[in-house]
Amino acid sequence: MNDGSHMKENEDFNELILHDAKLTNIDFNESLLTLSFKTVDGKRVKCTLVDIEQFVCDNLRSGNIILDFSVSKGQPLSKIQQEKLFKNIFVSSEKFDNYISALNTKLIEGDLLLAELSPSYGCEILAICKILRFESE
Repeated sequence: MNDGSHMKENEDFNELILHDAKLTNIDFNESLLTLSFKTVDGKRVKCTLVDIEQFVCDNLRSGNIILDFSVSKGQPLSKIQQEKLFKNIFVSSEKFDNYISALNTKLIEGDLLLAELSPSYGCEILAICKILRFESE
């Protein structure tokens, strides 16, 4: 890009340090999620998740501060992640179990990514998507 921004797509996400950054905006539109951050050094970073399969955002507050933002590829959901994503689903059915199994297969095979935002204060986000892009100024 010519505007001085830098974009990364489905690469080594974990080299981008968002520790202590502030979550400044969330825009969710069906299958597209955009998260905006301001890092401690004042840099603006935008994370776009495309083709959202599952998404949960809990405890959103004014002044959200990030502890960690991680992206996993090639691993199934942990029991804790599964409980967070599907906490309002109290039924255990064959159809639901098959869905979770298929979802884990896609995660293991790298067809889907798991993004996890852990807070120091405020919002916790868990999202499963096909594409994840970072853009920084």
